[in-house]
Amino acid sequence: MKYLHTMVRVTDIEQSLRFYRDALGLRELSRRDYPQGRYTLVFLAAPGDEGAQVELTHNWDPESYAGGRNFGHLAYAVDDVYATCRRLMDHGVTINRPPRDGRMAFERSPDNISIALLQKSAALSPAEPWTTVVAPEPRLEGGGSPDKRAATTDQNISDAPGALMSTLVREGMCSPVIISSYACPGPTMG
Repeated sequence: MKYLHTMVRVTDIEQSLRFYRDALGLRELSRRDYPQGRYTLVFLAAPGDEGAQVELTHNWDPESYAGGRNFGHLAYAVDDVYATCRRLMDHGVTINRPPRDGRMAFERSPDNISIALLQKSAALSPAEPWTTVVAPEPRLEGGGSPDKRAATTDQNISDAPGALMSTLVREGMCSPVIISSYACPGPTMG
């Protein structure tokens, strides 16, 4: 068995390419239009890692896609998480979970796909502006009294795979909020 790719549906191929190719830095490997099926496929990969591909599927007929909790995130190891986040910001991308710890950041694609950036080597030393940058305000979801509701933000990583989540909780980078909901602390989380 061999891993081939992960497919994500996108609503605007050019906007998605500006994010994945231009801002995130993936390399476009191939693009093919299928007029008979009315869709376009674009395959991308991190430079030097063509074995792990992302397939962007653009259906030509307008369609809206509701995000499902069954899909967590795409994760990339990067040489310098601070420089990668800076490049994304220069392209107008919001960093939803800034790399305060010098190890990990989260942002979202134009179609709301969560992207994790993980520092390839040991964590970088804490540095400005990342140690004081304020993440987006948390949203409260669920009902009941405030102490029974799970505080969630775009930096919520409850959809991370179990092993990664266990490591993040064990290392004190995230803490359990309610049963299966985890949130990473930040200036707005307290």
